[in-house]
Amino acid sequence: MTIGETLASARQAAGLSLEQVAERTRIRRTVVAAIEHDDFSHCGGDFYARGHLRTIARTVGADAEAVVRQYDDEIASAESAPRPPSEVVDLDAAVGRRRHAVNWSNVLVASLVVVVGYAGFSLLRPSDGGTGTAPAGNAAPAGVTGAPTPGATPTPSGAAPAATPTRKPPVVAANPDAGVRVVVAATAGQCWLRATGEDGKRLFEGIVAKGESRQFTDAEVVSLLVGDAGAVSLTVNGKQIGAPGARGEIARAQFTPEDP
Repeated sequence: MTIGETLASARQAAGLSLEQVAERTRIRRTVVAAIEHDDFSHCGGDFYARGHLRTIARTVGADAEAVVRQYDDEIASAESAPRPPSEVVDLDAAVGRRRHAVNWSNVLVASLVVVVGYAGFSLLRPSDGGTGTAPAGNAAPAGVTGAPTPGATPTPSGAAPAATPTRKPPVVAANPDAGVRVVVAATAGQCWLRATGEDGKRLFEGIVAKGESRQFTDAEVVSLLVGDAGAVSLTVNGKQIGAPGARGEIARAQFTPEDP
């Protein structure tokens, strides 16, 4: 029995229609129907075909791993590599990020340091309290230089005047959170998800059921591959950015400590 026949027979035994399977798996009906006819050209490659087969098999009650093994033995190419399908959404524009864009957080902190420093210097700078002219009763006699000012400490002959200590203005230091933290919540339905960290380190791969959430952290980068972009909501470094795409779309995303 072919893969398509196995899945179709299991679906019929479970009493499910193509529309019901499509709704439960978030895979388009046309793709489900094509798979039941052993047409995998709409899957976007072997990697995505395996994910579709696992999801459909679990929904209709078939042995998911047996179906995938049969696909690998009969259909998949030994040297096949995943390729992005036409529905892949690039989130760089969606979250307004550019890898080499100006870091406005650092610019804001530097500007704040300058403003606070100038304000502190203005408050601490001594005031002459008037025009700077000594009162007539305390004026030095004409032609006499170096006369001491009343109330001032005399300076020994030949010694340089003591320098007045200058207070340094306070410095505002930035303290950004180290690393990147991404939370993926399945808000609209179950979704297949793969998350990797720096150097492609695998953090998670599997199904996130509706109502569940997964959190991923890494010192440098968190990359996501989402099977149904409209079924999940993303929170990056404490800021919610919502769904990475529309329902039924496959989306890729990559986040760093500076995002979003």
